[in-house]
Amino acid sequence: MSLTLSGAELARLQSALDALLAPLASDGADAWRASVNRALRSLLQADKAMFILPLPGAPLIYSDEFSAAEVAQYEALLPSDHGRQILLAQGIEVWNHSRMIAPDPDVFYKSGIYADFYQPYRLLDGIGYCIDDPQARSFAIIKLHHERYGTACFGERGVALLRMLLPALKAGVANQLR
Repeated sequence: MSLTLSGAELARLQSALDALLAPLASDGADAWRASVNRALRSLLQADKAMFILPLPGAPLIYSDEFSAAEVAQYEALLPSDHGRQILLAQGIEVWNHSRMIAPDPDVFYKSGIYADFYQPYRLLDGIGYCIDDPQARSFAIIKLHHERYGTACFGERGVALLRMLLPALKAGVANQLR
């Protein structure tokens, strides 16, 4: 897929690249994750973002859009969120909603986490990253959400944009884990 980007889109893409590559220049893990969330939300016109990364001394999940109680609710439900396993089984690191549910939509739509979290908070369309490094025993998940389905930014164009930034995310995560 070829992408034609406007000047504003190129600027947002550069901001996202800068944010992803700046974990050591940030004032801690949460400041870096906040910067990444803001930049990716702007790039893909997302309503909400969540950055999941196991780090010593930091919360597992970071989000500016969800309250601490909502983050805790999601964290409690995280073991029942089979999205990571579905994506890993397919070998997908950059996902969108349609790619994630493609094998069997019922797995998602009939799940407790959909009924208890995604639906009530209107997280109806999603796109993001799911990277897993068994050697480092670590993973990183970034979820960007829209309150409605079928947005153009969360389609193949959005996947292509995120795919361009995947090496920067991996480098940023590796640096943050050091």
